[in-house]
Amino acid sequence: MAVGGGGSDVEVAAQNEARRRRVERVALPAGMVLVQVFTVVTMLMSKVALNAGMHPLVLLVYRNLVAAAVVAPLALILIKRLSLRAYPHAEGHFRRGRLGPSDLR
Repeated sequence: MAVGGGGSDVEVAAQNEARRRRVERVALPAGMVLVQVFTVVTMLMSKVALNAGMHPLVLLVYRNLVAAAVVAPLALILIKRLSLRAYPHAEGHFRRGRLGPSDLR
């Protein structure tokens, strides 16, 4: 037993696993509901814009620009954090992908 009554490593790991399962039990259904809410909001905004006279191609361009502005920063942050943990040798590939083929030798 650890000094100070903190519990063993096995107990701490079991508590962390139980906490992670409780979070998953709530987060997964909440994520599904949020996806449906965003889908409905997007459809309603599209319907309002088209009924107001916006050209459909302009709506598509705006929608794709907003999606790229939201997703691109998340992708740049998360790909480095998650992928380098799983594939530590791939850091050079990510750097070349962002900078282009200028440093290929």
